[in-house]
Amino acid sequence: MNVPTYGELELTLGVGSGQGFVCDLRFRRPGDSELQVLCVDRPLSIDWEGLAEQSTTVEYGRFLTDLLFADNILRDNWLQATASTQATDQRLRVRLRINPSPATERLHGIKWETLYDPKKQTRLGTSERILFSRSLPTDNLVPLRLLPSKMPRVVAALCDPTDHEEFGLPAIETERHSKLLSKALSGFSVEVLRRRSDQDGVSVSRMMARLREGAGILYLVCHGRLAKTSGSPTPTPTLYFEDEQGQTKPVRGPTLVEQIKELQQPPLLVVLASCHSAGNESNLVLNSMAPLLAAAGVGAVIGLQGEASIDLIEKLLLDFFAELLRDGCVDRAMAVARTRRADGEDWWRPVLYLRLSSGLLWAPSETGIPATDRVAPAASPAPERPTAITSFDVLLSYPPVKEELREFKVYFQENYKTVVLLDWYKELHDRLQRAEEFYKIINGGMPLNQDRQFVANFFDDRQDALDSMNDKLSHVIEHLQTDSQKQSDGVVSELVDAARLLQEAKQGLDVDKLDRYMRKVGRLLGKTISPSNTRLQDQVRDLKLQQLPEPLRRVLTLAPELGATIEVQSELRDVIARLSERHLGLSAMSTEHDRWQQADNVLRRIAELLRAERVETTQFQEDMEEYWNELGRPMRPIIAHISDPKDRSEIETRFGELSKSVGSGKWLDFRRDFRTFYTLCGKRFVKVDESLKALCKGLSGDFHFIAGKLKLKPIE
Repeated sequence: MNVPTYGELELTLGVGSGQGFVCDLRFRRPGDSELQVLCVDRPLSIDWEGLAEQSTTVEYGRFLTDLLFADNILRDNWLQATASTQATDQRLRVRLRINPSPATERLHGIKWETLYDPKKQTRLGTSERILFSRSLPTDNLVPLRLLPSKMPRVVAALCDPTDHEEFGLPAIETERHSKLLSKALSGFSVEVLRRRSDQDGVSVSRMMARLREGAGILYLVCHGRLAKTSGSPTPTPTLYFEDEQGQTKPVRGPTLVEQIKELQQPPLLVVLASCHSAGNESNLVLNSMAPLLAAAGVGAVIGLQGEASIDLIEKLLLDFFAELLRDGCVDRAMAVARTRRADGEDWWRPVLYLRLSSGLLWAPSETGIPATDRVAPAASPAPERPTAITSFDVLLSYPPVKEELREFKVYFQENYKTVVLLDWYKELHDRLQRAEEFYKIINGGMPLNQDRQFVANFFDDRQDALDSMNDKLSHVIEHLQTDSQKQSDGVVSELVDAARLLQEAKQGLDVDKLDRYMRKVGRLLGKTISPSNTRLQDQVRDLKLQQLPEPLRRVLTLAPELGATIEVQSELRDVIARLSERHLGLSAMSTEHDRWQQADNVLRRIAELLRAERVETTQFQEDMEEYWNELGRPMRPIIAHISDPKDRSEIETRFGELSKSVGSGKWLDFRRDFRTFYTLCGKRFVKVDESLKALCKGLSGDFHFIAGKLKLKPIE
């Protein structure tokens, strides 16, 4: 492939000795290595009010052109440079550089892309022969390494938080955008990150994990705004990512930039398709994300000026990617994409910041690329791609894939057995806890005398709770009877006997039998809830999900060579991501759940002690001090890891007050305040329990999905 040779014209704007601005112009002819100074310190006066009055893009561009080339020396040198390039049928790169300074920040907000050639009156921003881009000085001296092939890996992160309306943000149709991306990027290896479930949010950590695996291009779609922050006189860009549950997670632009900057191999091109991240035209665009990334040393950054519509993002930027595939030339692809929108009023909004001297993302076979942007050619040309593989079924039929999946199947079957047990024990634990809720209600108001009328009233008042507890216990029996290992037969028979006692107590209004029933149920719950949690933790520890992604990654490496479509590759990446992220989430959540279970066991004993013993007795005080010390072991790390600030503050405060009452022996105060603390802990435990349940169900669903996708035999 013949690479067009380009001259380079660099226009630098800075602050003059007075109140105005000055321009420097440098030029490099095609084939030369150094820029030659044409003129320096030429005056530039910006009529800000005049610019603001221009009602159309055409009027704005012509007005701006007249302002820039009002100085005849600057204009003449510009025309001579462009004419010398065109006379030899060469092409020209025009780079706009704005020297960093508080006084020049406002210049970044000007629509420089609308400039015209001062003689021919043709747009610079939509020309394929004069390629226009912006440039920023950078303190990153690490040389840029071009991508090794014309099929760079693209990570596309599409963020549409479930609670976007609470932040005044419109919904983003990520599914439609994903389909359009797949079409436009059909020649690239693409991984699309978008939320598909409540446990599948597109978080910064998830995106950074994909970038660490190696990606030449990052394509980010999200909402964003410029926001004033304390201690900063200028607005700071904030992007709205998702957390793991899919809810809005605001991320400061500089924080994200630092994470990308510290990558061992940052993406060479970053496309920021955030709908409002650059603010409106009057905002300080220097503080938007594209200049920040360019200044951090990324090779090329595409950002958006003003409040760009989703329609613009989809059509113009997707045209850009389709054109980029031809030769990897970033500024030429942008010029073509702008041209296709030239009849509209928003074609100028995408702004390209270019650090690559060649403008290329990858090196062609016949190259005139400057050495600073070169990479060694591949050892051998990429094989011709076969007919597209559009489904997993076809991909799985290839012998190399079958060989890679042999190891995966062994790991998968071993983990699948553990997942089934994990799901079983979590369901058992949930049913036991639901029964315990009603046990606490009934046990807290048990009659203490044999008066028949009083007992009758008690049974009448607690009828619903008794029936509900009996119903929940029948659900426990039903689940235990599915125990394939038959380890629960003794518990089942005891629960059946307890149910018989309850019926006899209700029929005869017998307090003694009711007391025996409640004691038996209490013992059974105490004997089963904690062990069920222990077995639950055992299953989590037995999971070896980290074994599974590696064989699939090897299949993913083969997929493009075999001709797998973007959709097939994306689905395979989604499988890898699910396995990796689910394991991390499950490990952390099960640890938190285990601590709460330990705390709940002690809290239950404290509640029973408060009901059964008088606080004045020495035995009560000794037992309570022992229980409270035991509670402190799980409670302190629990409080430290509560993510909700309100919950953490409330539980921490109550725990501290009760600890003071125990230390000072104020047992009446302790009795009064404990129930509130117990209730708060119970509500928090329910949240943790629900999160763990969702993770377990999600993991079970993932394994059934993978079994279906990869034609693996399910385990019942």
